[in-house]
Amino acid sequence: MITGSMHNISLPLQLRNCGRLELIMLCRSYCGAGSHSSIKKCFVLVIVQRSSPTMPTQSMDEEKALLQAYHDEELRLFEQPSHYPNDEQVDDSPQRASCRKKKVRAIFKHLAVFSLLLLGWNVLQAYRAGRMSCGQWRNYGGIEKSDTWDFNGLDESVQHPPQDFPWPPQVTLEECVEWPAPSPPGDGEYHGGPGNHHPSPHSFDSSFNLPSSADILAFFARGPLSVGSFNVEQGTEETDQVVVDVTTKWHGPRELLDLVQLCRFKGEKGSVGVGIVSVKGGPHHRPHHRHRVWFEVNVRLPPGSDKPLEIKKFLTFLPVFSQTVSDLGKSVYFGGIGLKGFVSGIKINSLSAKNAYINAGVGAIKGNFTTSSSLELITSSGEIDVDVGLTNDEKSDKWTDLLLATSTGAIKANLSLHTESDSNVGGKFNITSGFSAGSVILNTIVAPKDSTVDLTAHGSVGAIHVTMDKTFEGKFDVGTSVLSRPTIVERKEKDEDGRERKFEYSQVGRGVVQGNVWWDADDGNTDGKERGNVEIRNSLGHVSLTL
Repeated sequence: MITGSMHNISLPLQLRNCGRLELIMLCRSYCGAGSHSSIKKCFVLVIVQRSSPTMPTQSMDEEKALLQAYHDEELRLFEQPSHYPNDEQVDDSPQRASCRKKKVRAIFKHLAVFSLLLLGWNVLQAYRAGRMSCGQWRNYGGIEKSDTWDFNGLDESVQHPPQDFPWPPQVTLEECVEWPAPSPPGDGEYHGGPGNHHPSPHSFDSSFNLPSSADILAFFARGPLSVGSFNVEQGTEETDQVVVDVTTKWHGPRELLDLVQLCRFKGEKGSVGVGIVSVKGGPHHRPHHRHRVWFEVNVRLPPGSDKPLEIKKFLTFLPVFSQTVSDLGKSVYFGGIGLKGFVSGIKINSLSAKNAYINAGVGAIKGNFTTSSSLELITSSGEIDVDVGLTNDEKSDKWTDLLLATSTGAIKANLSLHTESDSNVGGKFNITSGFSAGSVILNTIVAPKDSTVDLTAHGSVGAIHVTMDKTFEGKFDVGTSVLSRPTIVERKEKDEDGRERKFEYSQVGRGVVQGNVWWDADDGNTDGKERGNVEIRNSLGHVSLTL
C-alpha cells in the first residue's frame, strides 16, 4: 500500500512503465483499501515522477491540474466497455472455486463412464479370443454349473485330425451321423473368377429321439464350422419322445463334413442331448474361404395331455446359433431352462418356467416370459425388450426374482406381478435392472394388493423411467448426478376401498428425492409406508418415477 507524502514515496518500476489504464488499476492495487484520495495522489505522483523524475516539488496549480487529469481519465476509461473487472467483480474467488469443482466432477464422471465402456470392450475381446471358459454357468435359478460340461481346452485355433474330435470327457457318444459318400471331383466346389455361378448348397437331413422324461435335455455346439439356427416347438404327434431334426447344409465339397461330428450323447446327472463339434483341418483339409457349413436344428416337444407338458431341465450352449422358442407358454412348463448364446440373439415367443436363465452374449433378448421363482436375462451389448409375468407363492417366505442386465443396450420391460392364490393379495417380488448405458423403461402394469415389491434400477448415460402399479406402498429413493431434479409423478386417486393415496417427502434436493407413499386407511394404519422399496440411481441421464 502507498502511504505518506506524495514527494517522499519511491515509485515502483511497474508503475513507471505502464499505460494509463493499467496505471489506474495498479494504483488501486498498491493503495489497497485506501481512500479514493490516496488513489488520486498515487496517480498524480506517477504522472509527476514519470514526466520529471528529478523535480523536487510541484505547485498547487500543477497538482490541481494533474488531479483533474486523473478524474477525467478515470471517467473516460471506466465508462467504456472493458475486459478489466470492476470493483464488484474483483473478488470472485468463491464462484471460480465452485466452477472448478463442477468441472472436476464432470471430468471424473466422464472418465468413469469411459472406464466402464473400456471394461466392457475388454470383456468382449476376451470372449472373442476364447480366453473365457465356455462352460461357465452361474449357479442361478436351479441351473448349476455341474449341469453343463467343461469346454476348456476346446481351442478353435488348434488343428485336429479329422478323426479326432474333442468331445468333453463327461459325455458318452451313443449315435453319430454317417455323412453321405464323398462327392465327385469338382462337384459343389467354388473356383471363383468372373462369371462363375455359386452353386446351391448341398443338404443332408438327420434325426434323433430323446426321452422327454430325462432329467436334463441338453444341446451344445463347438468349433469353427458349428454355426446355424436352433428352434424349439411343440409337435402334434402323440409320443413321449423329443424329436430333434437336423438339416446340415454346406457349400463346397462333401469332405467338409469330415471336419464335423453330429452325435447324440449321454452325460452326467441323467442328461441326454445332441451335440455338434467341428475342428479346423490340417493342410489337406483346409476349406476354401467360401466353403461353409451350417445347421438348422429343430426340436419338437411332444404335446401335453390335459395339462401342460413338464420338462425338468432344458439347457443349450450354442455360441454362434440364433435361438428361438415358439409359443409354448400355455402348453409346456419347464422346471428349469437355460439358453446361452454369444453372437446371435435369443427370441422367446412365450415361455413358462419355474427358473429361467437367458444369456445372449452380445445379441438381443426379446420375448414373453412367465416364471414363478427366478428369471435372469443377460446380454453384453444387445437390447432387452420383454414382457415378464412373475408369480409368487404368498404363503411362503420366498421371493420371486427378476434380473435384467446389459452393458450398453437399452432395457424395456412390462411387468405383471401375481400370486398363486385366486385372491391375488400379498406376495414378494424382487426386481433388479443392472447397470446399463442405454435407456431403461420399467412398467409395472399390475401387482397384487398389499404386495411387497423391491425394485432397483441403475444406469449411467440413458434416461431411466420407472412406473409402479398403484398398489405399491413403501419407500422410494431416486437420485441422479445431473443438476436437474428427478421427476416424481404422483397419482392421487382412491382405491376400491375408498383409501386415499398419501405422499411424504423426507429429502428433496438437487439430484435426490426420497420419501414414502402409502394408502391411508380410515383406522390410521400406516403399515404400508415401509412395505416396499424403490431405488433408482443414474450417473448422467434423467430419472422419472411414477407412483
